[in-house]
Amino acid sequence: MMDSVTEFLSNRFVVAVGVATSALAVGFYWGAKHAKKKPPSSRPVFGKSFDVTSDERQRQILDYVVRHTNEHPVLSELRQVTLQHSRRTMLCPSEESRLLAQLVRMIGGRKCIEIGTFTGYNTLSVALALPHDGVMIACDVSTEYTDIGKPFWEKAGVAHKIDLRIQPALDTLNGLIAAGEANTFDFVFIDADKVNMKNYYEKSLQLIRPGGVIALDNVLWDGAVVDDSKQDEDTVAIRAVADHVRDDRRVDSSFLCLADGLQLAVKL
Repeated sequence: MMDSVTEFLSNRFVVAVGVATSALAVGFYWGAKHAKKKPPSSRPVFGKSFDVTSDERQRQILDYVVRHTNEHPVLSELRQVTLQHSRRTMLCPSEESRLLAQLVRMIGGRKCIEIGTFTGYNTLSVALALPHDGVMIACDVSTEYTDIGKPFWEKAGVAHKIDLRIQPALDTLNGLIAAGEANTFDFVFIDADKVNMKNYYEKSLQLIRPGGVIALDNVLWDGAVVDDSKQDEDTVAIRAVADHVRDDRRVDSSFLCLADGLQLAVKL
C-alpha cells in the first residue's frame, strides 16, 4: 500500500514539475518574442550615491535611494563634512553603511571590527546599532582623518563604544588572536588597502564566531575587475580575494552590486 501511495505522489510531483517547466518555457518564449528592448538608461545601477555621473537616469535613481535611506542626524552631519574633503571618495555611502548597521543589528552583534576607518562615518553608523555595552574596534594607521569623526562620535553619544587602534590593522588583528579573542566577534568590515585584503579576511575569519559576518568593500573597484587590461596590484588583489571568498567552503558568501561592490561571508 505504501509503495502505491509513494508511486502515486512521485508521479504527481513529476507531472507538476513538467507542467511548471512547460509554463516557464512558454512564458520565456513569449517574453523574448514580445518584450520591448530596454533603453540604455535602464541598465543596472551601481556606484556610490555621491559619485558624479553623466547618466541622468542613474543620478536620479541614486538620489532616490539616498532620500529613502534613514540616517541619524549626526551621521548626516558627518557625511556632509566628509563630502567636502579632498578624499571624499573613500567615504562609505549612506545606503551601504545603513545596510551594514542593520546586518549587525539582525545578528545581535556586540563585538565588531572595522579595518579602515577614514573619517569614521561607517564606524558611527555601526556603533549606533550596537547595544550600550557593545564595542567597535576601529583600525587605521593615521589620526589625520579619524580626528574629523571623533567629535561626531561624542555628539551621537557612542564614543564609549569605539575603540580606535592607530597601527597597522594586521598588528591589531594578530594581537586580538594572541589575546584569546578568536571566535568571539560578530562582524568585521574590511575597507582598507587592497593588497592586504586576503590577509585581513583570513585573520577576520579566525576572529568571528560561527554565524558572524565579514563584509568586504570595493570588490567591483569601479568596474576595473572586469577589465582585463587592468593588471595593477590593487585590482589583481581584489579579483583574487573575491575568488577566494567565493570558493571558501568555510563560509556562505554572496556578492552584491551595491555601491562599489560588497561581498558578504557568513562563517559556517
